[in-house]
This record gives sequence, structure tokens and C-alpha cells, in this order.
Amino acid sequence: MRLLLTHGFFLAEDPKEQQILRPYPPLGILYISAYLRSRGFDVDVYDSTWGSREELFRILDDGPPAMLGLYANLLTRRNALAIIQRAKANGWKVIAGGPEPANYTDEYLEAGADYVVPGEGELVIERLLMGDPAPDGVVYYRCASRICAAGSVVSYKVQPHRTTLTLADFETHHRGLAKANSGSGRIRDVRIVEPMARTIEGVRVLQVSREVDWADGTTTFSIEARLIGADRSFSLVSDSPKREWTANNFDGFLRRLVDIAGIRRP
Repeated sequence: MRLLLTHGFFLAEDPKEQQILRPYPPLGILYISAYLRSRGFDVDVYDSTWGSREELFRILDDGPPAMLGLYANLLTRRNALAIIQRAKANGWKVIAGGPEPANYTDEYLEAGADYVVPGEGELVIERLLMGDPAPDGVVYYRCASRICAAGSVVSYKVQPHRTTLTLADFETHHRGLAKANSGSGRIRDVRIVEPMARTIEGVRVLQVSREVDWADGTTTFSIEARLIGADRSFSLVSDSPKREWTANNFDGFLRRLVDIAGIRRP
């Protein structure tokens, strides 16, 4: 599958930067393109710094649609979200990365991104290009239902395999994070509730529920779990603005992860 890499900064739209004329080179996507080309993949780079919104949108419109890797930061968020929406309207599969998307996952998924990848993205994109829908690293999914797409996110990640991890350890860790984050930034309060441990088909499941009150008066409901199988472990997190959506999404993904975690490596 062809991959197009781009970012959301357009020099022509920034009068101040035109005066300074010291735009940063897109080293991240250039590194990813070099790596993936060395692995035999067909990769194009569109450096929007010297291009235009109209030209990039024309490329997305003309296609043929394939996979779009988009780097975004705080300054380019608005442009990035518009690019995602245009790409999805034309049938592209979108991977969002960079320092911004992982911190505002729901906004990027709601705009239409299929995957949000934190950290270094070349290995995850390689796996996606090879047809693996669930590469290692944190992978985020939008809720599949039309009624809960806004703000509903499920993510999972391969974790270090710690068979001695207890519910007390797990709960203490999350209560510490809640205490550290309460009252910081846009967060008013964080509550950890309903810690529980169970075993499903030989896989230990440790989980807590989390309620986060935000400065705008809204609340996010989360369930975070650690699945510990015979020789592998996963984290599973479900977030949404409604308690029942969070639980439904969590239960749907839990069944599949239990199957995976319960498989012994050959």
C-alpha cells in the first residue's frame, strides 16, 4: 500500500514566519520515509511548508486513496484536523502522530483519524503497511457506533510481563496518578473507584474505573485494566463521556484481548 507523509504547516499562511524565514525541516517524517523506503515500501512526502493547502487537498482529492501519515503539533492542530477530514472524505486511511495527537486523542479520532500513534512511528506504520491492524505500541480506536463516536476511545498496549503484579499494586499506582493530576491544567478532580480482580479463561484481569472532572464542567469515565496471561501482558483503556459507553466498549475489546493474552508463545 502506498503511503503519503505530510504535516500541517503552510509557510504561505504565516506572515510572521515569512518575515523570519527560518521554518523547521520536517525531520520526523523524512526519517520515517527513509526507513520505510529502505524496507521496500512506496512512500511519498509532501512538505507543506513550501506547498499550499489547496495543492495538498488536490492530491487527496485526486488519489487514489491509500494511507496518510500526518505529523501534528500544537501550532498545526487546526490545519491537521482539516487535513484529516479532507483525507477521510476521499477514502484515505489516516495515521496521526507527533506531540499533539496523543494528548488530544479524542479530537483527532473524531476528525476521522484511524490510528493515533505516540512516540516513534516508523515501526508501527511499517506493521500497518504490512496489513497488521494491531501493531505493538499504543493503538487507539474510535467507537464503532454512530451514537458514541464523539469522545469514545479504546486503546491497548503490550506491557512488560509482570506475573507478580497484584490488585493492590495496580490500584495504588492509579490512585497515585489521580492524586498527582487532580487540580492540574484543565483537570479539576480525578477519582478512582471500583477496583476489581478476576480471572477469565486463565487470564488475570486487574482493573479500576476512573472519573475525571474537567474545567468545562464535563466528566470523562474510564476503565483501565491490565491483562496478565501465561507469557504476555496487555493494558486496555476505555474512555468516553458516558459511563455505559465506556463499559460497553471495554467489554467488547476485553473478550478479544483475553483470547490473545491466553495464547502461549511457541
